[in-house]
Amino acid sequence: MDLLIKTDMGWIEQLSSWDATWLACEWALSDHRASRLAIANALTRDFPLVGDALVLEYLLADDDPQVREAAIAAAAVRKVPAF
Repeated sequence: MDLLIKTDMGWIEQLSSWDATWLACEWALSDHRASRLAIANALTRDFPLVGDALVLEYLLADDDPQVREAAIAAAAVRKVPAF
């Protein structure tokens, strides 16, 4: 599975800190499961993201088990406690 997120602004890993944080928050809060799963999967890659622990805390409590599973994997990569 391709874990990179391509947006009209570019790849999430290539965005400015501000844009990447905004995108991660928007997608984590999305009503669309696919967006939440995509950002959870993207966070399994090691790139700097301001607020990653907060985004992951939210995704770890997601109603969807696949989103939670991806968030657990991302928390391990980013060394964020899986609350």
